[in-house]
Amino acid sequence: TLARMEPARPYTRTHYRLTVSYPAMFSDRTVIGEATVTNLSVFGCTIRCRDTVPADRRLLLRLILPDQRESLPIDVAEVR
Repeated sequence: TLARMEPARPYTRTHYRLTVSYPAMFSDRTVIGEATVTNLSVFGCTIRCRDTVPADRRLLLRLILPDQRESLPIDVAEVR
């Protein structure tokens, strides 16, 4: 007996992602660094940085937005 496979479905996101290029700073008890936020969504963001940050680490992230005097603090950013 042969099992029938479901047809492949295209991958689609359910939430819109905004492509950006904003500087950011991140830290925890053992690391501090600079990064660039490359996209944002309602549930998270992607950042690029020089150093590798281990997965499952929780960071404080400060997003530096254009035309704003103060940075936007994100108290808990989980590295995935």
